[in-house]
Order: sequence, then C-alpha cells, then structure tokens
Amino acid sequence: MALIGYARVSKSDGSQELETQVQKLREAGVEQQHIYIEQASGAKDDRPVFAECLRSCRKGDCLVYYRTDRITRSLSKLVLTMDDLAKRGVGMRSLTEPFDTSDPTSRAMVQMIGIFAELERSIISRRTKDSLAYKKSIGVKLGRPSALTPDVIEQLEFLSSKGKSVKDMCERLGISKPTYYKWVRAREVG
Repeated sequence: MALIGYARVSKSDGSQELETQVQKLREAGVEQQHIYIEQASGAKDDRPVFAECLRSCRKGDCLVYYRTDRITRSLSKLVLTMDDLAKRGVGMRSLTEPFDTSDPTSRAMVQMIGIFAELERSIISRRTKDSLAYKKSIGVKLGRPSALTPDVIEQLEFLSSKGKSVKDMCERLGISKPTYYKWVRAREVG
C-alpha cells in the first residue's frame, strides 16, 4: 500500500500555499516521489498532473490531499473520482477534513464538502460577473490597455507615409501585426 499525494494551486495562489500542502503531505507519510504537484484551476477538466496521479493509484493505495477543493470544485467530478477510485480499491483521505472514504458516513461527508466547494465556486463566479458588469456600467474600460495609443497611431501614420514595411513598423513600435491591421481597419472605417 502506498500513499499517493496530490497538491494543487491556481495560478493566483501563492507558492506558500503549495509549500504548505507539500509539507502537510510529507508529515502525513507521503514520500516525495509519490507527490504530484500541479498549478491549474480546480474547475478545469484538463489537468494532466491530476490524471497522471489518478493513473498511478493501485489497489490498496490511498490518495491523500490537503483539502477537497484541491481535487475539484465540482460535486459531480468529485463523486466520479470517488467512485472510480473505490471501484479500483483506492481510498481517499483529506488532511484537513475529518473523513476517509472507507466508510459510508465519511463518503456522505465528502459529498457534502464537495457541495460547498461547488457553491463557493458559483458565488465567486457570480461576484466576478457582477463586479465586471458594474465597472462596465460606470464606464470603466475592461481588458488590457490598447497598444494603439495616440503616440503609436501618430508614429504609424508617419512611418506608413514614408513607405515602411509592416514588419519594420511593428518592430520599431513594439506592436504585433494583428495590432497593426487593427489600426488599418480603423483607419479605413474612420
């Protein structure tokens, strides 16, 4: 029997949280070579390290993780993972939540925690959408600032009048070709 550890942080999470997860996995007895580390959103379906971690689990092993939301933030994905591992004779154990999937009551607790993780994700998503809608309603321009600043537009006009090539203009001004062609389209319309 082996303890297989999984640690995950989102891109916005700090390295300190990752270090904490790995330290806790080591303290729980997971050997370093059995710890799978990934930087990806828990909501993503495509998490190659998590898939590799699950494939490495053998009958009698136990998947150990810091919190249930490190595995997934979707109840349906959590239940599918639990069922798949149970059919293969692999247990699951959280280091911060008091359960172990070997008993039906604990399995129900895992599902309840999964419900709360999914609810948290929905609330965060709704807050983000509400915040973006509010900012848009008060005239805040969302997204990355345009590379087509008045200065860049003036320089494009000048370089274009001198017959410079698209490649040369883009390199001199530090803009991409799609940005250049956006300027061309705007010029044709305006």
